[in-house]
Amino acid sequence: MKRRSLAASGLAILSALLYALAMPNEFLAFGSPTIALFALAPLFAAIRMVSGIGHSMIIGTLFSITMSLTQFFWLLYFQDFSIWTLTGVAFGHVIYFLLFTPIFHALSRQSKDAVRPFLLAAAWCGYEYFRGIGFLGFPWNMAAHPFGGVLPLAQIASLAGMWPLSFLAVLFSALAAEIPFTRSREKLQDFAKGLVTAVAVTLLFFATGAALLRQENQRIDDMERRDLLLVQTNADYWRPGEAIKAIQKGQNLTREGLKDHPDVDLVVWSENSLQYPYTEKSRIYHTKPEGDSFRNFLRDISVPLLTGSPYFLDKEGFDAMNGAMLIRPDGSVGGVYGKSQLVPFAERVPFWDFAPFRNFMEETIGLVSAGWVPGDPAALIRLDEKTTMATPICFEDCFSYLTRYQARLGAGLFVNLTNDSWSKTVAGETQHFAAARFRSVETGRSLVRSTNAGVTALILPTGKVTKHLPLYTDGSLFVSVPIAPPGYQTAYMVLGDWFVQLLIAALILYRVNSVRNRGEK
Repeated sequence: MKRRSLAASGLAILSALLYALAMPNEFLAFGSPTIALFALAPLFAAIRMVSGIGHSMIIGTLFSITMSLTQFFWLLYFQDFSIWTLTGVAFGHVIYFLLFTPIFHALSRQSKDAVRPFLLAAAWCGYEYFRGIGFLGFPWNMAAHPFGGVLPLAQIASLAGMWPLSFLAVLFSALAAEIPFTRSREKLQDFAKGLVTAVAVTLLFFATGAALLRQENQRIDDMERRDLLLVQTNADYWRPGEAIKAIQKGQNLTREGLKDHPDVDLVVWSENSLQYPYTEKSRIYHTKPEGDSFRNFLRDISVPLLTGSPYFLDKEGFDAMNGAMLIRPDGSVGGVYGKSQLVPFAERVPFWDFAPFRNFMEETIGLVSAGWVPGDPAALIRLDEKTTMATPICFEDCFSYLTRYQARLGAGLFVNLTNDSWSKTVAGETQHFAAARFRSVETGRSLVRSTNAGVTALILPTGKVTKHLPLYTDGSLFVSVPIAPPGYQTAYMVLGDWFVQLLIAALILYRVNSVRNRGEK
């Protein structure tokens, strides 16, 4: 029994390492779809090997901790919040696996061989769904993410979100986990039927996606376009004394880019580009940078600028939003969006109004405020009479329900402002990009990402990346962006997360029916 327990523990750790390799990482910048097809097989085999629910929860804890440390190690660069953020992410994963591993265990031990892999895949999708929603949502490194670059498969997201791809990827892992236990002819037949079904579904997805891809490419050709210049400064905004230097660098890069493309409709800088609140510290921008003030720069280029800037709602109460701001050449503000999905603890401390918790955070942690005030997700920014933008900030472009809501309100494109440069890693940048990529396919809208250090790119409504800048370099990128016509909606925009919700409902019905049948016996 002890040897079996050690083997199961080893398999759980191996599965976490394989899953980390499947996701974007330092060695494989955009992950590996191939590894993703079997990465979870050792975990499912380990859970099936152990007899008790308690032991299965230990297996789940081992997997979740190893997964968190090997995938999200870059959170250690999050300065004063590093330990708290990485520990919080790891703790959150442990909680989810303490809740879901007993479900995986029950399905592994009590389900019929023919349906077990399908039930495990459905349960995993349920885990991802609940992990990615709400204030504490963390929609990073889902099973579907390595498949964003497989364009025929990625088109399925326009029908049902990324969930069918997560289901398919985990289904192959669950089937692979059956191999060590397939010792009879009947079990081998069940395995063969499951494998044939999974392959057939994959081929169906490919054929459907290929047809959708051709149709979408034709639609893109007919779209109106807007020309944007994206500026990547690769500046260290968190370094003391760098705020004005970063602005000067952004101005220089913008002017260089405009030499080749003088007629752009919009210049876009990244999140945090204006460290001093533009509307509250206007005197600074009239005089700084010295000899080339920001306000003179705006008049000089004669192009609207979309940039990140704090925006105060109540100066006396220090209530401010992490904002995306459209600034006209005359210096006036043409629109403001405040980040609504704030990073827990790092940007907004939950339960701040609960006095004992607030006292603990103030006295023990040293925090003196709850952080940023959440903005209104419905605050779209109008560039011109025909162009309305949604401007999700930082990891907001990973939340499908947010971008779906903004697209339904009338956004014709998404312009994401991000600063992930603090992560100092390839994985920190590309994991974010892999998650965001699906938003364009889900909504049939272009996604423009203007970042401080990467990945600055144009993603077409098909998920295809047409242009991008190298990571951790400075430069500018000219992109001609297709704009979705007013009123255009994909099936996913209309129906939402129906696929994963249907899986969850079917799983609940199956378990209820199984328990009822055992009770009758």
